[in-house]
Amino acid sequence: HAGGWPCYLDAYPLHQYLMYGGVSLREIKSKLLLYKRCGMLHRVKMLILTNCTFDGIVYNVVRVMEECLAIKPDLVFLWDEAWYAYAAFNPVLRKRTGMGAARLLARLLKTDEYRAQSANFWTQNELLFDSMDEADHER
Repeated sequence: HAGGWPCYLDAYPLHQYLMYGGVSLREIKSKLLLYKRCGMLHRVKMLILTNCTFDGIVYNVVRVMEECLAIKPDLVFLWDEAWYAYAAFNPVLRKRTGMGAARLLARLLKTDEYRAQSANFWTQNELLFDSMDEADHER
């Protein structure tokens, strides 16, 4: 037994097409903040999402990762991209893959410009990191 406690996140319905999309970023952040309010955020280890469904629904992976990492900096992401392998060979779609986004974020996080922008942001918004109010985390 690995000790994991899964939490299912509801996907948003696309009624006009009689199908479901992905899990909204609002839903993901809301759940992370709920765990934070309950003092349980330390138990959240991984976020698993299906990046591209067979219907073609694709996340803005960089945005999802950035916004979730702002709440839980040590969060691990597992992107199920079984329907999206072709994107690795397309320069336009590659940045929407889990590995493409991770590569881009790794490069970005190492730049002096990013560090300066991040330090400036947190200096101006120091209370945001500890905030558990969902409204504070809206863009």
